[in-house]
Amino acid sequence: MKQKAWIQTLAVLAVASSITSTAYADTTNPDRAQDLTLTVSGTMKEKLDEKHALAKLHENVRVGKSTQAEEDQAFEKFVAKWGGIGLTASEKNKALKRENGITFNPQALYGSHYVPVSQLSQPNNYYCGPASATEIIRQIGVNPSLAMSDAANYLGTNTDGTVWSKRAITGSYYYPMADTLDYYSNSANNYAAEASPSAATFKSDVTYTIDKGYPVSADVVENANGTHLVGHPTNLTIYHWIAIDGYSASGDNTQYADSASGGQGFSTAWNTASIPTKSTLNSSTIAGMTSGRGIIW
Repeated sequence: MKQKAWIQTLAVLAVASSITSTAYADTTNPDRAQDLTLTVSGTMKEKLDEKHALAKLHENVRVGKSTQAEEDQAFEKFVAKWGGIGLTASEKNKALKRENGITFNPQALYGSHYVPVSQLSQPNNYYCGPASATEIIRQIGVNPSLAMSDAANYLGTNTDGTVWSKRAITGSYYYPMADTLDYYSNSANNYAAEASPSAATFKSDVTYTIDKGYPVSADVVENANGTHLVGHPTNLTIYHWIAIDGYSASGDNTQYADSASGGQGFSTAWNTASIPTKSTLNSSTIAGMTSGRGIIW
């Protein structure tokens, strides 16, 4: 009897282990409590506030309340302080952007605008961060052959995934995705972390960044039985990074590339072959899914 009971116990443990490993990284929250912050502060807050001012000015230009010259002047001041590619960028940088199909003038006005990234499939179920970062960095053109593994190393990705924020030993917070995008693009866009954006802020940030010629990284939380990205299993709570590469309807709709499409190593709850490489959703819908983390724009 004792031997039979022990065998039964082993069988239960084996099943439990199988269940855990099957759904492991699909549902694991990569952000430890001590590392997660939705309050942007310090230098990142300073940059964020200045980018908000630029985005607002861009909105005013779009509706005729401000002039193009005012936006150009403000943008050049921002670049002079933070670095990156300005309106008077070198011909080399302009050529790199043209080769990737990007209009260089960041102040061009559009009803719809795309800076199309080349979608990459995840080689495992926790590489959405490295995949989306690589998609964005390759599109920017400074490192068009960046290896996904190099992005993963800089992001600090592990089997739990890629964190939204990280707490330094000094007590301050930093944002690995923003740091990685800036590092591998020579701060071309000076990416900033926007935690828990409202629908209006999300739309403003995305349209401004896309109009400048750069993709946006979004860290979404898809709650079980709630709103999900196209093709994702709705019975799971999923933490996922995506690359936003365009908008339509003057920013009311957002297009994104999904590295889960064709991804490997996912649980049987997923059918990654059926997930589109790119999808478009209402911007407020995606904004709602980023409210638990945020966007890097």
